[in-house]
Amino acid sequence: MLTPGHNVQQLDAVLDAVSDAVFLVDRHFAITSFNRAAEELCGCRREDVIGQRCYNVLRSSACSHNCLMARALQDHPRLNASLDGVF
Repeated sequence: MLTPGHNVQQLDAVLDAVSDAVFLVDRHFAITSFNRAAEELCGCRREDVIGQRCYNVLRSSACSHNCLMARALQDHPRLNASLDGVF
């Protein structure tokens, strides 16, 4: 689990080692991390998307009709609670 003092550079290095597109969001859907594969897939630079709402960056029809992240937060209250104070 991430903690407030977690080293963001270390996390980014780990996520960049993943060949799949990976991004993290906070409970308000603001992007907090965006790996290199996500940059390539979306055609966006990490620096430009950090802090932006994921639905504004991804612009997928799933964002407004069937957001998996919103469902995860709704269906798993412990996940939602674990975000308290992390971001």
